Amino acid sequence: GGLTLPLARLFPRCRFVALDMKERAVQLAEERGRAAGLRNLTGQVGMIEQYRGECDVALALHACGNATDYAMAQAVRCRAAFVVCPCCVGKLKFSLRGGSSFSCEPQSSYVKSDSAAGDQEGGLPPVEHPRSQWMRQVLEPDDFATLARFADIGHSAEQQHTAAGQQHPFEAMARLCKAHVECDRGQFAREAGYRVGLLRLLGARQTAKSEIIVGVPEEDESFPRSLLTLDNDELLS
Repeated sequence: GGLTLPLARLFPRCRFVALDMKERAVQLAEERGRAAGLRNLTGQVGMIEQYRGECDVALALHACGNATDYAMAQAVRCRAAFVVCPCCVGKLKFSLRGGSSFSCEPQSSYVKSDSAAGDQEGGLPPVEHPRSQWMRQVLEPDDFATLARFADIGHSAEQQHTAAGQQHPFEAMARLCKAHVECDRGQFAREAGYRVGLLRLLGARQTAKSEIIVGVPEEDESFPRSLLTLDNDELLS
């Protein structure tokens, strides 16, 4: 509920669905929502790829591995806008083997509850990497796996640190690799008919997981077109 609770309070006329694969996390979000008097928030237990509902905007904050890709794919399915802040791109190794965001097993589910939002036989098909035709022209899946491994700056930094405050020895390379991974995701959305912007969190240097991908369907004229006009060359420069 760290994302949905404040948004539900700020936008009381909007309805929010908090989706999480952990039942306890959903219970806490609903309990805190009731305690705050929020009537526009409901929770569902399930994997993002198994969600079958509709939405106008898909939000994903630090959705690990291919969970970010599934959030974007759900937005495309619904022709909804999306805002995602990816993390743990090293876990894309599971996607490249046909697995979920946390396992190499195809269609694996963390959920062990009857209240799950879907089942293993429903939902979206497995994602493939690279996500875009743009990236597939230059990288094979094995090459993309290497790119994602180097882009996983959060885990690499932890492994490389030997003293408090020591900087990541290959931070510039890791951040460049991660930018390419996120550009691939953004281009996937462009190829699906979206206007896309790749942004960064305020205070981006304080975290290795700072990229934000914003997408709006081309047919949606309610969003200022001038705000999402960067192409991949500009994003990587």
